[in-house]
Amino acid sequence: MKLDFKQKIVMFYGNILRINGDAMYVAADGNGNGEVFSYNDKPIILENENIWKGLYSTYAGAVATFDENEDWKDTLTNCEGEGHEWMLTLRNRMAIEFMRANLHEGILTDEAFRSTIASLKDTITPASVKEQWDSFYKHSGVTTVVSKEFVDAFKEKLFQETVPLSKRRNSFIQKTIAFLSVITMALVLSFQSRRILSPWIVMTACGHTKNTR
Repeated sequence: MKLDFKQKIVMFYGNILRINGDAMYVAADGNGNGEVFSYNDKPIILENENIWKGLYSTYAGAVATFDENEDWKDTLTNCEGEGHEWMLTLRNRMAIEFMRANLHEGILTDEAFRSTIASLKDTITPASVKEQWDSFYKHSGVTTVVSKEFVDAFKEKLFQETVPLSKRRNSFIQKTIAFLSVITMALVLSFQSRRILSPWIVMTACGHTKNTR
């Protein structure tokens, strides 16, 4: 007999869950039972029952217990696609580099960072890096295996390395427009004073002067 039952791994507040491979969301109810369900569509909140309601829900085999400062309404987690195995990979690699860093005065080197992130180049995309990082920080349990200082240093490098290409292009376009505006202003100044445009005029318009003394 052959069973056609696809599952995937999802990280949920530091815990590893195996759920239906077609699931798109995971959430915990707030009705006192705290049961965790996966959903094949985005569920809605039933306020009168303190539960999530969605089509094709499946019990994930876990129960959540909430602290006073936690709200069950904040537990809705997106898990579309292949799941969260990348979170496990990243967490484990960060733990290894953290141990190595402790042997070298706790510094996260550029080489160590690039080594860690290289295996995830097709998972963490520039367009969604903030959303992915927030989800990773919330659910992977990374703060239980490395220090907060190490996590903050890694996050800073991650955001620096994954600046969207569109932003870089926009920055180039803005600089080009600014330069052309300066040239136009210099031409206007030259015309008004009836002088031939010179490099000095352009530099003055750009805000650059040189002491020739």
